[in-house]
Amino acid sequence: MNSSITFKELQAPVTADASGQSTVPFAVTPRPPLSSYATKKLIDTAEVLSRLGVNAVLLPIKEGTKRPWRPAWQETTFDQTQTATYQSALSKAPAIGVLLGPASEGLCSIDLDSDEALEEFLAANPSLQTTLRTKGRRGANLWVIIEGDIPPSRKLTSNGSPVGEWRSKGNQTVIAGWHPDGCEYHRIVDSTPVRINFGDLRWPWPLHRGPYPGALSPPLRTKRYEQGMQVPLLPAARRNNL
Repeated sequence: MNSSITFKELQAPVTADASGQSTVPFAVTPRPPLSSYATKKLIDTAEVLSRLGVNAVLLPIKEGTKRPWRPAWQETTFDQTQTATYQSALSKAPAIGVLLGPASEGLCSIDLDSDEALEEFLAANPSLQTTLRTKGRRGANLWVIIEGDIPPSRKLTSNGSPVGEWRSKGNQTVIAGWHPDGCEYHRIVDSTPVRINFGDLRWPWPLHRGPYPGALSPPLRTKRYEQGMQVPLLPAARRNNL
């Protein structure tokens, strides 16, 4: 049987059970066949919005991908998401993403590719142990509300290998629904995002602009890591072009 799910087949309203759990263990849940999906809980977008703690811009995700299906989704405003037509699209989507940065009142995410990277980052940032944490197939996303200036998205690398990404303006992160690999997005720590200044975040690895590998991309301008490690600055001519 074809297990892909179309928007049309997601229209039946379903009431989600309230678990009341603050911590949700991750488990890979196979995507149900079409005949049974209508009996599964649909995404409660109002509850997702309430958990994020800000007027976040929610994005309907294209089936079988992690990409929003609307053109020019980066330009979506919160007011546009409140129309009946847009809310209908959200209610039928197999997954929901969040537009990050100023459009969502400073909401950003730190995408970490593995449990090891997550542990290392949290060891450097213990205040984020209690922030909203979600998980798809691997690693996790830590959600934060940045107060003050918000730097653009950057790649995270360790010894030239990708370990994650700082996601902000012009980027989005999926928060709920079905992952393309068939598992469900879960909240590992079910709380509102921590409010923090970007300068208070401590980075165990360099932040790089552009594609991987990070060794080929200039690092984010900063004088040092928060842990006291010296970061070599680029020549002035190159820094001015960042």
